Amino acid sequence: MRPPRGTATLGFAFGVCSAGGMPGPILIALLERLGMGGSAARQLLTRLRRRGWVTTERAGRVAVYRLAGPMLRRFDSIRMGEQPAPAWHGSFWQVLYDLPESRRTERDRLRAAAFEVGFAAPRPGVLLGFEEPAFVADFVGLRGPDVLIETGRWAVAPADAARIAEAAWQLPAYRAAADEAHARVREQAAEASDGWAALRALHDAFELAVPVWLTLPRVPTELIEHDLGAGRLSREVTAISSRLGPTIIGSLEPWLAGHELAGLLDQVPSEEGQRW
Repeated sequence: MRPPRGTATLGFAFGVCSAGGMPGPILIALLERLGMGGSAARQLLTRLRRRGWVTTERAGRVAVYRLAGPMLRRFDSIRMGEQPAPAWHGSFWQVLYDLPESRRTERDRLRAAAFEVGFAAPRPGVLLGFEEPAFVADFVGLRGPDVLIETGRWAVAPADAARIAEAAWQLPAYRAAADEAHARVREQAAEASDGWAALRALHDAFELAVPVWLTLPRVPTELIEHDLGAGRLSREVTAISSRLGPTIIGSLEPWLAGHELAGLLDQVPSEEGQRW
């Protein structure tokens, strides 16, 4: 399911504030500072709440927003940086499926569940991954005369596995996207005149990098013959964050602390290795 426009900006707002929960007026004001109209911000929050990607709790007349579901998982994956690649044990896990058009919704859910845990679809009816496809358990009720869902292992020599992974996970296209994002981040890495301009500059860098980070192929390092470029992009964004961070903090922290709803802001201590 494609995220609505502005979802990355919302995640950035939570991240830059190290927030687990944000009262609506602070969140919407911050989204406006990042270039989103107030009406668009409220519409985005409504859409994401309907999807289960954000939740709300009431504090008197104020709604406090928290990330949830896929949104929270994506946020955590970005916040903590690149996750360890899966191990190569000499074989792929494969899922063979055949669901008729009358079960298109279930078929789409199966594919989405596979992609969520790093599987690829080299061709219709085939899913490949490197870890046991536990997600298939959620679809066992679909079995019947018109349904095929089978799992198994496919042993492949390392050289052939690398060639298969290059095509199935579309690694050349990923490298090109990472290189383009890196070049655009460097072009936009201008000096900022004040804390809010610095915040927008850092947001713009994150907005370019987030699609690359979220689509990082889950492929064992042994099967990757050429660098994917995600690490170089991360280092570039980290350098911008380090350079602009003090200026941003000088404006953002007093603004948050002075807000009348500051007591409803739930901030989470940062851990070593986090991007924010």
